[in-house]
Amino acid sequence: MQMKRYAQAVILLLSIVLPANPSAASQDREVTLEPVPGNENARGGLIIRDKAPLTCDEPMKEITINATGLAPNSVYTVWTVSEEPRAKARGLGDADYSFKSDAAGNGSYTAVIPDQEWMRCRRLEIMRHPDGNPGNLKDREMAFKADLR
Repeated sequence: MQMKRYAQAVILLLSIVLPANPSAASQDREVTLEPVPGNENARGGLIIRDKAPLTCDEPMKEITINATGLAPNSVYTVWTVSEEPRAKARGLGDADYSFKSDAAGNGSYTAVIPDQEWMRCRRLEIMRHPDGNPGNLKDREMAFKADLR
């Protein structure tokens, strides 16, 4: 009797955790990053993936950015611009929203944010910080942009 209850509990748990149809799981969305003038040799993209919450909180998005042809050993930050009136740029992920390119000019960045926050984003911008300080917002230069709609 106890074994039957245990088996029923396992089946119930698996039916909640696993999708009934694995192909029904949402697919990753890919967006190409557009280099701005002066960075024509740079290439990049982002992958947007649904991320299951660790608790009963709201759904999350995992955004992974990969880029090549960046200035070697340089600091970059990642920003989003929302659909709100008087939209302001907000850092993507955790402060200081930065990554550093390697000696060959390759860089990557991953952030996990609430789904609702991502849905408000209409544009993504990647900025280079020539002085290496991601906190210096005055002297940054745009390297990439992407329309998210």
